[in-house]
Amino acid sequence: MRRTSIQKSIKISTVCAVFLMNVCATYGQMIVTGSGATIVATGSPQIVLNDISYKNEASSTHLSGTGLTLKFIGSGISAATISSAANYTTNPANVTIDRANGVRLQGPVQVSNILSLVNGKIDLAAYDLNLASGTIAGGSASSYVKTTSTGALKRNVGSSMVAFPVGDSTYNLAELTNSGAQSDLFSVRVASGFTTSTNEAIRRTWLVEEATPTGSNVTMRLYWNAADQTAAFTSATGATFIDHYTLVSGSTYGWVNSGGTSGTSGGQNYIETTGITSFSPFTVSRFATPLPVELMTLDAQCAGENVIVSWKTASEHNSLNFIVERSEDGLSWSEIQTVAAAGNSNTIIEYAIEDAGAARGVKYYRLIQVDQDGVQKIYGPVLSNCGSDNNIFMSFPNPSDAEITLVFNDNTFTGPSTLSVRDAHGRVVRSIALEIQPGTNSILIPDMELEPAVYYLQLEGDNFKSPVLKHSLR
Repeated sequence: MRRTSIQKSIKISTVCAVFLMNVCATYGQMIVTGSGATIVATGSPQIVLNDISYKNEASSTHLSGTGLTLKFIGSGISAATISSAANYTTNPANVTIDRANGVRLQGPVQVSNILSLVNGKIDLAAYDLNLASGTIAGGSASSYVKTTSTGALKRNVGSSMVAFPVGDSTYNLAELTNSGAQSDLFSVRVASGFTTSTNEAIRRTWLVEEATPTGSNVTMRLYWNAADQTAAFTSATGATFIDHYTLVSGSTYGWVNSGGTSGTSGGQNYIETTGITSFSPFTVSRFATPLPVELMTLDAQCAGENVIVSWKTASEHNSLNFIVERSEDGLSWSEIQTVAAAGNSNTIIEYAIEDAGAARGVKYYRLIQVDQDGVQKIYGPVLSNCGSDNNIFMSFPNPSDAEITLVFNDNTFTGPSTLSVRDAHGRVVRSIALEIQPGTNSILIPDMELEPAVYYLQLEGDNFKSPVLKHSLR
């Protein structure tokens, strides 16, 4: 087949240029110019750009033909570019990257068929690379889609796994599967550095967005390298999980543990989790063992003759159900009701049950969360004190481990106070500042930070002193 060699630059300004052969351009820039100019490809020709850049000055539909390939090759020390006038979209059916110093976008690009990553990177800069209906061949540490700025790789994600071979200074592949009602167009890019408040996260953040903000249910797998890890992440003892920056309450955003199963593949580490329904930043953390449920609130409120027990979760991972239990003394418990859990969720879910006829005197409630593999975690207890004016100052369980719950109700006292903890010799070994609210207060102290022994607890305010309470730590 005859090949035409084009030196310096080529300008196509005719209405229609028909390509029946491969075209090889070297050392310069290939420019398609002229309003409405179109390159029409018959068969599967290649425009081979040997250390040459490509510029579209024609229109956003200036390339036609499902077999046409823009192939970038060469050994030049700088990146070739794909640029356009008037922010036109360059729309080749196929693009092949096979040059060590890669290609850089200077305008938006849409590939309708195949992006082949053979050697070198395609740097998106501030422009999107859209493969809504296309596929990707290749992807490795030496050839990937580089996201150095705001540009993102866009692909349609349905029930089959879709790879996003992206990275910034290193290759950080993302794989998505969407089991939602319909497929959606997702954009993915990777940023280097920290976006969380802890060094026990890797130095990479995946920014994942969907075109239609409802209806997706995604399984996500994220890959990273040992070089992406901080020393704190490497030495942490907690399990690895995906951390998601999302809405946690009202207008408050924060990092939420989305769980995950970790492994290795192709020389990289990965973490995979399911049930993702909201998007934006994701990273990989290791500062705590992933919990099946992140509980935001647990409450018991009087409602006439009944007590309403309610709770709210920020996220759930493989959760099966919740068991609500009641106690008259904080020691002996009986089951009231079992409520089915969401299973997997990264959105706030509210639950509530009604304990009929329970609004007489003091009642304690706790929540047992059951994972799908049978593992249980107990939350609470919380207290309701309906229809009673009796003053209360108690701790439970008693004896206890380091965690205790302090219950206080005195209709004459609210405001700032101090819990003083004394040992058997009367010495104050710990002081805890508290704010007492009107009504019954149920205050969790997660760690008394004291050795096993008998201690004496007392609440004191400006004009108030509670009775002394004896509590044993074991």
